[in-house]
Amino acid sequence: MPSHIRTPFFLLLIILLINLSEASHAADPRITELPQNVSVHLLDNGMQVLLIENPALPMVGVNVVVKIGSAYETFTTSGMSHMLEHLLFNGTTSRTQKQLYDDVDRIGGYNNANTSEYYTNFMMVTPAENIRQGMEIQADMLFRSTLPEEKFEKEKGIVLEEISKTLANPDAQAERNVISVLFKGHALSLPTLGTYATIEAMDRDQVFEFYKNNYVPNNMLMSVIGNFDSAEMLKMIEEIYGNESPGLVYRENMTDWSLGFDTRYLKLPSPGQVFHRFYEGKSPRLQLFYPIN
Repeated sequence: MPSHIRTPFFLLLIILLINLSEASHAADPRITELPQNVSVHLLDNGMQVLLIENPALPMVGVNVVVKIGSAYETFTTSGMSHMLEHLLFNGTTSRTQKQLYDDVDRIGGYNNANTSEYYTNFMMVTPAENIRQGMEIQADMLFRSTLPEEKFEKEKGIVLEEISKTLANPDAQAERNVISVLFKGHALSLPTLGTYATIEAMDRDQVFEFYKNNYVPNNMLMSVIGNFDSAEMLKMIEEIYGNESPGLVYRENMTDWSLGFDTRYLKLPSPGQVFHRFYEGKSPRLQLFYPIN
């Protein structure tokens, strides 16, 4: 099952895609011309697409970045982006969980995902001749997942186990403690996995509403890299992803909490202040936190 992975590569890919998209619409002195094997496209439904041809590769990799992660969460939704990443591997309107895995295995594919602060990334890699089937499976998961009720509690248990492991990991605890101080008043102060309390309180209908709000094509960036012809690939993308309807992505507007790149309510620590925080090991819901002047 996919797990939470922090990697800067996909964030850099998002930045590259945005820069290339801007360059394709207006002259930019920093970018004079795209390489012949690189092209940027915008589907009618708002999905941005970056194509990079490399005929030396026997495979094709399709990454779809959904612009939702823990940086857009509150204490009510903390951990929901990551929870949803897990749930999308549990079945769609046309495939059961077993059929999803069997269909990917049948085409020799690799299907995985990861969640970070600003995005959730879904990756599909297959032999070049099977990429259409791989994209059909990926689009099915992205747009037509059912989040089965009978699988929900199981996935909650898996995520709670992931959280419990971080309590025994000094690096994970150090990171959590530091971000809680550095980003007080901002969603970045929350752990991407969520907390015991937020995951336990979560129900399927809340997550399904979160899914329908964020998993729309105009909130997604796609990159395709490998052995393909760009004209043929773009046609397949339009047929498989282009028919999905765009949506209005709602973001909460709170008076004391910042989301995304907003810093209005970010409370920076005062100079000279020392913070002492530790876990006693008695309850996964309790950590002691002492600000010392």
